[in-house]
Amino acid sequence: MRSIWGDSAAGAGLVRYCPICDGYEAIDRKIAVFGKVEDATPKASFLRTYSSDVTILPTDGTIQPHSRKSLDVAGIVIEEPPVRFQLRGNRVAAQSRTGEWWEFDVLYPALGCKVNSALVRNLGVRCNSTGCVVVDENQKTSIFGIYAAGDVVSDLHQIAVGAAHACIAASAIHHGLGKNYR
Repeated sequence: MRSIWGDSAAGAGLVRYCPICDGYEAIDRKIAVFGKVEDATPKASFLRTYSSDVTILPTDGTIQPHSRKSLDVAGIVIEEPPVRFQLRGNRVAAQSRTGEWWEFDVLYPALGCKVNSALVRNLGVRCNSTGCVVVDENQKTSIFGIYAAGDVVSDLHQIAVGAAHACIAASAIHHGLGKNYR
C-alpha cells in the first residue's frame, strides 16, 4: 500500500493542492476535499464548478449553518471523517470508521496554513484577523519603510502572486527614494 501523501500521488495528479491552478484538469471527475469543514467548504464550492461529484472528507464534525446551506445548494456531499487513505491504482481511497471505503479520482487537501507574520507583528505592523499583513496598493504596511509581499499578504498562495507583489513593492520603493544622480 502506497501513501497518498508522497511524491508519487502528487506526481500522478491524484493529490492536488491548487484548484485555481489545475481545477480544470478535474472536469467531470470524482473529487474529494480533505480538511476541516469550514476550510474545505470554499475549496469544494470552487471545485463544484468543474464537477458535479464533489465530496468533503472532514477532519472534524463541525459545520456552521451557512456552510451546510451552501453545500446543500451546491450538491456537495459531506462524509464522515476518514481514518485511512490509500492509493488504489489511479484512484485515492478513503476509509470510514465503520470500514466503508470511498474512491476518488483526485483529492485536494484543505488543511489550512499558518501565516508567518510574527516578525512584523512584533514591530507593530497591522495584520488582519488571519494574520495576513495589511498593505496598500503599493504593498506598504502600516509602518513607514516596511513593505510586504506574497503569502504573508494574501491567501492566494501562488508564486506569480508573490512575484507580482514584489514587483509592485520594488517599484514603490524605487520611486520613493530621492534622486541619486551620478
